[in-house]
Amino acid sequence: MKALFRVPVLQSLLRRSRQRFRRCASSLRQQFENDGFCVIRGAFDESLARNMNRIACSLADQQAAESAERQQYTGSLIALTADSVFVELLTATPGVLAPLGSPYSGSRFMNGYVISKPGGGKRLYWHQDWWGWDKKASYEKTTPVFALMTYLTETIARSRDHPGNGCLRVIPGTHRRRHHFHNRVPDAHGDEISFGDMRGPAFEEDVESAVDVPLRPGDVVLVDVRLLHATRDNDTDERRSMITCWWVPTADNHPTPEAWRAEFAAQTTENPHDTSEPRWSSQEIEAVSRLYCQYDGQLGRYHGGPAGWCSQPGAGPGFEVSADDLIDPDFRFFGSGRPQMVAIDD
Repeated sequence: MKALFRVPVLQSLLRRSRQRFRRCASSLRQQFENDGFCVIRGAFDESLARNMNRIACSLADQQAAESAERQQYTGSLIALTADSVFVELLTATPGVLAPLGSPYSGSRFMNGYVISKPGGGKRLYWHQDWWGWDKKASYEKTTPVFALMTYLTETIARSRDHPGNGCLRVIPGTHRRRHHFHNRVPDAHGDEISFGDMRGPAFEEDVESAVDVPLRPGDVVLVDVRLLHATRDNDTDERRSMITCWWVPTADNHPTPEAWRAEFAAQTTENPHDTSEPRWSSQEIEAVSRLYCQYDGQLGRYHGGPAGWCSQPGAGPGFEVSADDLIDPDFRFFGSGRPQMVAIDD
């Protein structure tokens, strides 16, 4: 009799557990679309995260001096093909995204990097990573691309009791609402900022509405490609490592401009930072290639709009240039002759 009694009780518990899981996924999706980021706690096993951290630190320590100089603010930008351990992360990611529903559950992998900020590493400047602002689709609720950041070491928000170790910072809502930084920070990861000396708005620490996002090994944070984000300095002696992978939401009812699809596929197969000898086996390459962005059309590479156009939001809903911008001396702090508005097409 006891066994017969337990079955319906167990079924009821499972139903309630699934309902809570669906509510949690719905809440995460809502936060992601409203704020431009969300955190998925314990998405990957902590032991896997710590193993990847050991390898990430070793790879970062081995990078060439020239690469280390260029990545003085990121710490490193090493392609995931440098070690087979990252295949497990990539092939498990669709399961992490599945609860968020379409089009996120059907996302395709574009590329990814080992990012390891050394002890004493400088803060990463404020920036956003999108480049397709001349298309109307850049201003929709669903992001064109998102970063899935898997943390391999714990990050701590700076406080009186702890100096901080490179904690992620974001300005919620700036993926769809204008912020005064939008035309005051440089194009992400270009020479102008990569070899800069930490002067200018991009390196400000006291930023209105900015929040720290502390994470533990195995935690994941999804970041809309359009969101303004940065990090704190790493004021410890230990490396702070994470994996950033770029994923493209994909579904039959989620149209994407053809020019973007051509570029996504090109970045998948022509990763500019994938310069080391690949360490993946043929079976591992095949497993990951099933996740790749696909394009079989005739268009070539897309470089973010018309010739000479800088990849910063300059037009569209919520991003209009204000009268105050035009008289602000910092408006053109980085670059000269930057166009302030562009025509938006479909």
